[in-house]
Amino acid sequence: SMNDVKRKSVLSTLDPKKLELILYPTEQCNFRCTYCYEDFSLGKMTPDIISGIKSLITERIGTINLLQISWFGGEPLAAKDVIYEVCEHAQRECDKHGVLFAGNFTTNGYFLDVETARRLQGYSQGRYQISLDGYADEWPQQAKAWTYVNHGKDRLGILTGVHERMFYTLLDVTDD
Repeated sequence: SMNDVKRKSVLSTLDPKKLELILYPTEQCNFRCTYCYEDFSLGKMTPDIISGIKSLITERIGTINLLQISWFGGEPLAAKDVIYEVCEHAQRECDKHGVLFAGNFTTNGYFLDVETARRLQGYSQGRYQISLDGYADEWPQQAKAWTYVNHGKDRLGILTGVHERMFYTLLDVTDD
């Protein structure tokens, strides 16, 4: 029944064998989307916070079978050094304890180049939710672009600038 499905869904979020973190490596962003609720007052994650996250992972790693990190922000890829530092530690701990490590990003895609995507994929951080935003005169094109993205390379003529580069970056990484 629907109640059983809802119950299982809620219970899965309470699974003590799963540690799911939503991290903001920075609140800063290179875009200023009109709908964004961030006020950009916070900068990059401090060394104390990074240390606390790494300590939490080390403390919990022996009790879990999945570590999931969702990277959010501002623009998370504007703080790649923070992401790499946390991922390096998490990957080492997960490998040592046989824990599955996975992750995803909510990003505007601007800083997502092939080198970055490959390095993140090496940490099993390879899922992206990419907003197709930009200047007001580009919005109609970008709304259409989202419709065509799943239809392959031949339909990308309407993508502009960063979105086309980002899309080909992801295609390149997934072809490996």
